[in-house]
Amino acid sequence: MISWTRMRTALLALLLMCGPAEAEIYKWVDDNGQVRYSDRPPPGKVDATAVARPGNASPSNAVPSEGAKAPTALQAGRPITNPDPANSRSVKLERVIVKLRGVAVGDDPTIGEAQRFVPGVYQQLAALMERGEKPRSALACQKDGVLELHNANFIVSKTRFEPLFYSVFAENGYRTADASDKLFDRQETGAADLSVAAVITSIGLKYCGMGNASTLNEYSQNATNLEIRWEVFDNLQREIIYTATSTGSDNYYLQAPRFQGGIVSMGFAFSGALRNLLASQEFVDVLTKRAVAQKAHVADAASATLKVVARSGQGGRFTDKVQRIENAAVTIRTTSGHGSGFVAAGSGYVITNEHVIAGSKEVLVITNLGKYPATVVRSDAARDVALLKIVDPVAIESLEIEAAPARIGESLYVVGTPLDERLAFSVSKGIISGRRQISGQDLYQTDAAVNPGNSGGPVFNESGHVIAVTVAGLFTASGASANINYLVPIAEVLSALGVQLK
Repeated sequence: MISWTRMRTALLALLLMCGPAEAEIYKWVDDNGQVRYSDRPPPGKVDATAVARPGNASPSNAVPSEGAKAPTALQAGRPITNPDPANSRSVKLERVIVKLRGVAVGDDPTIGEAQRFVPGVYQQLAALMERGEKPRSALACQKDGVLELHNANFIVSKTRFEPLFYSVFAENGYRTADASDKLFDRQETGAADLSVAAVITSIGLKYCGMGNASTLNEYSQNATNLEIRWEVFDNLQREIIYTATSTGSDNYYLQAPRFQGGIVSMGFAFSGALRNLLASQEFVDVLTKRAVAQKAHVADAASATLKVVARSGQGGRFTDKVQRIENAAVTIRTTSGHGSGFVAAGSGYVITNEHVIAGSKEVLVITNLGKYPATVVRSDAARDVALLKIVDPVAIESLEIEAAPARIGESLYVVGTPLDERLAFSVSKGIISGRRQISGQDLYQTDAAVNPGNSGGPVFNESGHVIAVTVAGLFTASGASANINYLVPIAEVLSALGVQLK
């Protein structure tokens, strides 16, 4: 067995052979327009740029986003800490993909250099591993070929970016939708306000190891340089609201080998690019700006006594009031899905189910007249009802409420947005099949078609007056309706929300 003294002497000699521990990595463009990386300036390339050492990132030029304006090119900088951690939109990392600029699908360009530990070093490293020890210095390498795009894709597929993403955001005081600490299947985690996609548009790798890169489960010395285009998607507005490009690097090629060094290096470079993204005030404004302003009249509404117009008996027909009903029947969009609702009182007060907006600080009310940000004013989880207020007053005429209870056998019309937002203002017809008490709550039973998305929508009698709010339905294992659906009587809805008839 080799003594530790002899091994230490050999490792020291090998370290001297490797040169300085903080050599630069150079970024340059070859004659074919491809971005390349090397550990020394390439001959004849006066435009070669030294990439920053670990923990920093170099500036990059803006990269056009397909079908969108060019993203902002961010400079390296220190992340901006959120001064009010409770007041930021939650963020989720949706995916990380490699899509190099100028590289066609199916191409496999060279993106780095592969080297291998010299044979003697391999034996010494194996002896260290056998004793459960880690190498403490950089080891000598010899050329062993090139790294291509498929090598980078393999490393990306093995790298767990989500914990790195959430850690960087959390350490700087921003909210995330990380569900990794969820203990129970039914535990609520809440949908993210914003989703982020990281598109790696340029990549440079350098590797020296035991030649077992096919598994990545080895000690290796690596350098990684990334250029990432960040796409930020607003899950409420359902559109991309911000695009920027930042770079990150990890240059530990001439330092002690790390276990799964390719994955570790990729993670450090990714985190560096993410920190440079958080150094942008423009991006931080996206995280901290609320889509719904907390205006005084919204806050005042929480204590206001609201009144809605009541109509008893006859007063026209549902079919004669379709245009007014269509204007006031709305879709309620949240970051996790959608439900239905209706305008019940002047200035944009909207009634829906509590489970439609549960956990949401802001929602979007969609009518055939436009889309309006709204905030939650009141809710009653036990009765499963909620009152919203459109932030800016809108001229939408409220619906008429039927003061008298509905009767068994009475015809009704269910209005809502089942399954898909494109099915807004769908009408189904049925009857009041019965009155039920479930979990101590009075409900109407109906055979009218009800599907996911109908929740919170208005139910009308033949006169076009609101008699109930859709709340639940029974479905078969295949998802088909069992024609047994439940409605909350409108009197129960208004009572739970503190709304009075006049």
